[in-house]
Amino acid sequence: METHTMQLLLQRLCWNSRGWREPTGDVYGKEKSYPGKNGFGHEEWNLNTADLIDGNVYGYTYYNPPAKRKNLPAAYGIYFFAVSPTKDRLLVGAYRRASFLDEAERRELRNRLDGSDYLDRRAKELAALNLPNLKSEQDALQLLLKDFALNVRINPEDVVSFCPPRPLVASDIGGRDPDKINRYRTPVFLEAVPGGAAPAPVVDAPKNLLENDYLRFTPAQHHVIERRHNLLSNRFRAWLSKVGATGITAESDCVDVWCTYSGCSCLFELKTCYGMSTIHAVREAIGQVLEYAFYPGRTEPEHLAIVLDARPADTDIEWLRRLHGAGLKIEIFWLIGEHVYSAGLGVHPLS
Repeated sequence: METHTMQLLLQRLCWNSRGWREPTGDVYGKEKSYPGKNGFGHEEWNLNTADLIDGNVYGYTYYNPPAKRKNLPAAYGIYFFAVSPTKDRLLVGAYRRASFLDEAERRELRNRLDGSDYLDRRAKELAALNLPNLKSEQDALQLLLKDFALNVRINPEDVVSFCPPRPLVASDIGGRDPDKINRYRTPVFLEAVPGGAAPAPVVDAPKNLLENDYLRFTPAQHHVIERRHNLLSNRFRAWLSKVGATGITAESDCVDVWCTYSGCSCLFELKTCYGMSTIHAVREAIGQVLEYAFYPGRTEPEHLAIVLDARPADTDIEWLRRLHGAGLKIEIFWLIGEHVYSAGLGVHPLS
């Protein structure tokens, strides 16, 4: 099949108050749509760069290229907008270079994931929402398989979240009125990248959603968090082993991960960003790092660090940089796909 240049399109996502990294149930019963009826949209995981299949993110858009169309684009730049509870239209993220699966690839992927831990995790997240129509994990799993929706493949490095989301304006969509862009199943084809340039890859939940809330989780949600934490720990410890760290231990005396690298002892506190923005995760981790490193009777490590499953906001990094200036040296690492990054704040041997 012949191909040509990249196609840009704008696609609506249902509203999500956790950065489109997991389902929230925000629109249940509030609109006449699949998310309104079922309590979630398959797109609510679209900006999750932690849960991978063969190193790739698989997302969902309501649009599919026509199966019989010739000269399909070689790749798609997909920009996502959502309608907020105040009816504002906001650009929330993008796939900078994505490819659509054809029907055979989607069937193969569905069959492969049937019975997998990947779909099991998603079913548990849905069940943890306590939606009236999904009374058990089995109900959720059956719906995920019945309405299997994954149709887009993306390198996790090309998944971008906008923090904070920015208003969708007429110039983004060729002069059209943003207030008239409503439909999930009607994509808008774009002539240029919204705003004129691709944004920096910053992954974080919208800042005005959760920063002042005291986070509470149900027992089911705690179980989801534990599974995500284990996944993050496994991926991070595999990376430590790959780069030559030794003495790697997990969950020792409440510390998530210890290791020795270049002759130095290193302590890592791991945080998943389930249900919260990265500022919450960093805030919580700092207190734990200080306790595990300096509480009487503890062994003081030579290097301290926080590890997230999402990129911290620039303001989070600046906060830790200021702490460095005050003598409290805590490095921050994050995983995107299988890759590990750091802010390079100080002299941590692994940064």
